[in-house]
Amino acid sequence: MENWGLITYRETNLLYDPNESASSNKQRVAAVVAHELVHQWFGNIVTMDWWDDLWLNEGFASYFEFLGVNAAEPTWQMLEQVLIDDVLPVMKDDSLLSSHPIVVDVSSPAEITSVFDGISYSKGASILRMLRDWITPDLFQKGCQASNKPVKEVMDTWTRQMGYPVLEMGSNSVFTQKRFLLDPNANASHPPSDLGYKWNIPVKWRHGNSTNYNLYNASDSAGIPIQLPPNTFANINPDHIGFYRVNYDSQNWDRLSTLLVSNHTDFSAADRAGILDDAFSLASVPANLRLLVYRYGMQNSGNESSWNYMFEKYQETSLAQEKEKLLYGLASVKNITLLDRYLKYIYNTSFIKTQDVFTVLRYISYNTYGKTMTWDWIRLNWQYLVDRFTINDRNLGRIVTITQNFNTELQLWQMENFFENILMLGQENCPGVSQLSR
Repeated sequence: MENWGLITYRETNLLYDPNESASSNKQRVAAVVAHELVHQWFGNIVTMDWWDDLWLNEGFASYFEFLGVNAAEPTWQMLEQVLIDDVLPVMKDDSLLSSHPIVVDVSSPAEITSVFDGISYSKGASILRMLRDWITPDLFQKGCQASNKPVKEVMDTWTRQMGYPVLEMGSNSVFTQKRFLLDPNANASHPPSDLGYKWNIPVKWRHGNSTNYNLYNASDSAGIPIQLPPNTFANINPDHIGFYRVNYDSQNWDRLSTLLVSNHTDFSAADRAGILDDAFSLASVPANLRLLVYRYGMQNSGNESSWNYMFEKYQETSLAQEKEKLLYGLASVKNITLLDRYLKYIYNTSFIKTQDVFTVLRYISYNTYGKTMTWDWIRLNWQYLVDRFTINDRNLGRIVTITQNFNTELQLWQMENFFENILMLGQENCPGVSQLSR
């Protein structure tokens, strides 16, 4: 904690044993020490007027920690790590309608606490990284007011509205901007912005050994041309230094792919990471392939982060068919902890609608990792299902698909025991149970 004159630390963020600690622990200690030392200036000596400018504290400290550690340990390549640790993750967060501007009006303690988030820290660091490269590190160090660049005009469009743009390449290498949202069907004008979701963008581009900057004014509706010799490629936003995405036309995506295949080392690690992140973020899956992508992706690379993200998309979308595809995708994960959480969500109608309970059970049972879990859950929760849906609900019979491929002695015993319990409850002649017994 960056107290005046006395910084306090959690032990894990201060102490390092070279014989016992991992190298990541050493890097963490260095980063936290640097972050808190930066606060002696940004936050303590130079304090924001009110909490709506919290990012001036945390954004500066979050970015300068990378500069400080890089000066001490250049072999750690901290200036490239900032892209992975801060820039790309917060671009995901800031491309959702649930984001907020860096500068927000706050008054109560709860509102103030709420802005201590990734937008203030990581987006703040990201736009400072962009600004520093644009006005040059030397001028940035001397002070933004000494740069002779329209810093306030540019930065207001980044700090006083949420989100960020994507530059789209049109004919004659003219780039135009629009707000980027991860959901292509989301309302790009929501919530309303006084700045109209247009940004003053310092556009950096590289052609051969030449690196240039063009300032794209938010008021310029015609876009910004990048003058190039015919049939050549310009790397827009090299090192992903700007807080925006780039969508080339198909011809230039092909040129970029060819260059990467022929000699990927011509592009820095930050360049390659940014290009890949742009490509995957801009890719739109056709409706006919969406279910396959959801299921295959969750089966082969599903982790807690991606599962949570898919569940968030399930909650956000209002399209019933899309919701059902996402329910199937969520059930495809090969992680029993997440499958168990999914089963527990059945009890909560704000998570899983009543009409979707049997759909979720069926989808989980299709998963090799989930078949036994689903059967166990049904046996343990049979009375809960009866009480919730009534014994006459035909949907109870749909769970027959869970047991139709059972073929072991244990499974036979479990089913026999299950039906014995049903007989004891006097439920054997009800429609759902009759279908199950077959």
